[in-house]
Amino acid sequence: MNCTDVRQHWMLYCDSEGDAQLHLQITDHLRECPACARWFAQQQRLEQALGKQLAAGCATPELWDRILVRTGLRQPVLRRRRWLALAGGLTAAAVALALLVGLSVGRRSPVPDLARNAADWHEQWQRGDVRPDFVSSSDQDVDRYLKKKVPFRVHCPPRTDVNFQVQGAGICVLQDRHQAAYIVGHVDQAPVSILVLERSSWRQVPEGPHHCREGDYQVVSGVVADNLVVVMGMTSPEVLEKLLNAYGSYHEG
Repeated sequence: MNCTDVRQHWMLYCDSEGDAQLHLQITDHLRECPACARWFAQQQRLEQALGKQLAAGCATPELWDRILVRTGLRQPVLRRRRWLALAGGLTAAAVALALLVGLSVGRRSPVPDLARNAADWHEQWQRGDVRPDFVSSSDQDVDRYLKKKVPFRVHCPPRTDVNFQVQGAGICVLQDRHQAAYIVGHVDQAPVSILVLERSSWRQVPEGPHHCREGDYQVVSGVVADNLVVVMGMTSPEVLEKLLNAYGSYHEG
């Protein structure tokens, strides 16, 4: 690939999109072409600066001037005509960047804050800062307890046939507003927490299992019947997804 071809595909490359062969060709070119490597770095700085400033507030001429200076794109003196042309180009770039950011966010989980808050809650339980409201090694007792205490409909927890050893349960509040039921236990000595929320309390909830990592913990979330369920712990995502699928899967009389 020549320099023109490489620079035409920089967005695909920086956003980790496109096919693997394209990425390999661009990577090889950047290793051998310092000019394109500097150009790519400059484009990334501009994109990061635009995203940061767009998130901070409205775009004024002074704001654009700061962006140009920080990214190294502004010359010491710009004539008014050149400034207007460049500002127009940057405005179009900002709109395109906003669209790209929107598309990127759309591909992510609609509940990233929930995953972070859930992992923080799990960490508190691991440290001993949180103790279960109800302590029991019986999944049936935990089931009955939650159905009496939780103000929204919940379903039966995972049971021993998926290798989940329950230790207790209770109610907590996430993000200072979302009430959740929690179930704590172990899978092969690995502590695991399960948070259960009312599905209607979240907008644009992902239907299928969503995997992510928060710090030391794997987090798997998904919709089960009336609930949004989040399962987390220091074990494999496959194990956590198995627990997610087991939630509410037993006969409930």
